[in-house]
Amino acid sequence: MFKRLVVVLLVFGSLLLALDLTGKWKVVAQTPNGAEYNAELVMKQVGGKLSGAFLTAEGSEIPLQDVKLEKNELTFRLVLDSGSYALKMTVEEKAMKGTYTGQDGITGPVTASR
Repeated sequence: MFKRLVVVLLVFGSLLLALDLTGKWKVVAQTPNGAEYNAELVMKQVGGKLSGAFLTAEGSEIPLQDVKLEKNELTFRLVLDSGSYALKMTVEEKAMKGTYTGQDGITGPVTASR
């Protein structure tokens, strides 16, 4: 019984460590015409709640909205002057990849790495 408990705790603990999103991420989003946009994503976790912000090249900080992590899928909204974007990313050990969708229906790939 004790051995099973230890194994379960080790497996569960390694899953939590593998999905620790806190810290800085380098993000690259690609537009449908091939242009790339680079930004830095800073993720925080306070009291069990995940939050974050995009830091632009100009130094602006744009807070994320509706941040959710379910299993290995991170979702959030980013509201810019040009509109609102929904991002859906699959989390791996030191990388994330997925897509963004703008309110006008425009979509494109987005990646993040530590």
